[in-house]
Parts: sequence; structure tokens; C-alpha cells
Amino acid sequence: MDILAITSIILGSIVGAGFSTGQEVFYFFTRFNGNSFIYIFISCIIIYFVLKIFIQIDINNKFNKKIVKLYTLIFSFVSLSVMFSAFSQIGQEIFGINKIVFGLICFSISILIYLQGLTGIMSVNKIIMFFMIFLTISLAIFSINKVNISFKLDLNLIENMKWPIIYSSFNSIICLPIILRLRERYHKKTINISISIATCIIFLLIQLINASIFSNSLSIDKSMPLIEISKNTVYEKPLLICMSLEILTTILSNYIGIYYSSPSSKIGNYLLLTALFVGFFDFKDVLRNLYTIIGYMGVPLIIILSVQVLSNNIHNNNNQS
Repeated sequence: MDILAITSIILGSIVGAGFSTGQEVFYFFTRFNGNSFIYIFISCIIIYFVLKIFIQIDINNKFNKKIVKLYTLIFSFVSLSVMFSAFSQIGQEIFGINKIVFGLICFSISILIYLQGLTGIMSVNKIIMFFMIFLTISLAIFSINKVNISFKLDLNLIENMKWPIIYSSFNSIICLPIILRLRERYHKKTINISISIATCIIFLLIQLINASIFSNSLSIDKSMPLIEISKNTVYEKPLLICMSLEILTTILSNYIGIYYSSPSSKIGNYLLLTALFVGFFDFKDVLRNLYTIIGYMGVPLIIILSVQVLSNNIHNNNNQS
């Protein structure tokens, strides 16, 4: 049961607005047509190893503690802004409710759940993640008409590699405060197994979403491609519900990140309100601009922490021998 709970909260951190709407998958992967499947695989491999590194970092190191908190604060704020933007957009486009009103509804519900603590958040994630996996697989079976996967020599491989790196950088660092919290309560072996399972599920879901968009060209230019694909089908309403709940789970993870890294709860409160305000802007623009910038910013942190962990492992092995 611990593995299921940990897996669900890791998934809940990564599977948010861009993921569940299909916009993030399209922007980072589908644009590369047949080669998108390769870039998805590369991204998931990077996410897997980065999360494994996070289990081993020395958080008592003063430098690590400061830089991790700074990055966590920035990344959680950006992700939270995107989540609020997506939720507000759903309210306006689908339900015809004013963005501000729908954003405030989301904010109120998420605060009530967050006050229940980590156990409450994990309980919510377990239910939502099962629903999300089932619905994504079902929608993919329904929507994938014919996908001609033709791998071609990518002449811009080095240049295009930045996209899976940016994607995995952003999404793995979003999980950092979650991994640190889990380290306080669970054995490292249990967390490692959960990371492996979560990464495999993420790989499967991204591939299915990518194939769904790839085979439905009319959805490509939409803010929320998966909603366009599911329109006028039995999947439309369940997908909207699932999407809203997935956004909610990521919002909860971002709350953990912001309050973990904020100098004070008062500053954390101000950041939450600022993210809510940013969330009233257009979802597609907020996601594409902020995720790309922040993804680049995350690469130096991952390199620094990876070098530290590698050096510590080599030092420990030399001492043992």
C-alpha cells in the first residue's frame, strides 16, 4: 500500500494541466511526428534517473539546502500559475463561467484538501490517478484511428534534444519537494520501487496521449487538444472531470513545494495569491512561455546535484575498498 500511495503522489506531481489537456505533450513531443516517440522515451529515462538522484542528495549540506529551496520556490510558483490558468480556462471555455470565479473555486477546494496534510493529499491522489490511467487508455483506444510511425534520421537531433531535456528538467524538479518529504517517512527502497513504477506509467500515458493527438490533426492548434478529441463522445464529461482533478493534485504538490521553500508562511501566502492572479491569463501562452524558461533553469541544478551524488558514491566506494 505504501508503494501505491507513493507512486500516486509522484504521478500527481507530474500529471497536471499541460499533461492532462494534451497541450504539454503536443508542445514538447508531437511536433516531431514519428520521432516524438523516441523523445518521449529519452524524457522518461532522464526523469527516472533525476528522481533517483534526489533520493541520495545531502539536504543537510548548507549549499544544497539553499539552492534546492530557491529552485523549488521558483518552480512550484510557475507550475502553480499554470495550473490555475488551466483550471480557469476550463471554467471559461467549457462551462461558460468567469475565469476569476472558477479560479477562486479551485483555490478554495485545494486549500481545504491541503489543510488535511500529506496523508489526505496521498489519499486523494490514489483515487484520481487510477481514474486518470483508466480514462487515458480508454480514450486512446477510441481516438487512435491509424498512426503511421515512421522514424526518420533526425538531422537536427542535437538541437531538438533540448525539448526532452527541458521537459524532464521541469517535471523532475517539480517532484523534488515531494521526494524530500517522502524521505522523511518511507524507506529509500520503497521510494525507488515507486519511482520505477511511476516512470513506466508516465511513459505509457505520454505515448498514448501523443498517439491520440498525432492521429487527430484537428486537435493540434487547440489550447486543450484532448478535449477537442473527446468532444461529442461519452468521454467528454469524464475527461473534463478527470482533467480538473488532475490539475487539483498538482496544485496540492505545488503548495507543498512553496511552503517547504518559502522563508515564511506569510511569503508563501503572497506567492499563492500571485500565482492565482497569473492564472487568469491565457493557458496556452502561460504554459509555453513559463515551462520553457523554467525548464532551461533546471538543467544547472540537476547537473550540480548529479555531480555531488556521483562524487559521494565514488568516495564511499573507495573508503569501503
